[in-house]
Amino acid sequence: MSKIRITCPRCQHIFEEKKADIYECSKCGTSIRTKPKKKTEESEDFDKTQIFER
Repeated sequence: MSKIRITCPRCQHIFEEKKADIYECSKCGTSIRTKPKKKTEESEDFDKTQIFER
């Protein structure tokens, strides 16, 4: 199974875990739930935490 990189929204710690629905930050213990990516006809896959530049 492949690993994915996750950034904790509370402490900004970056860690790698196996793909799952819920993760726990290894630094502060925050529980992190993932949301599935939505596909649209006009855009690529974006997740909730993507930053758009102006």
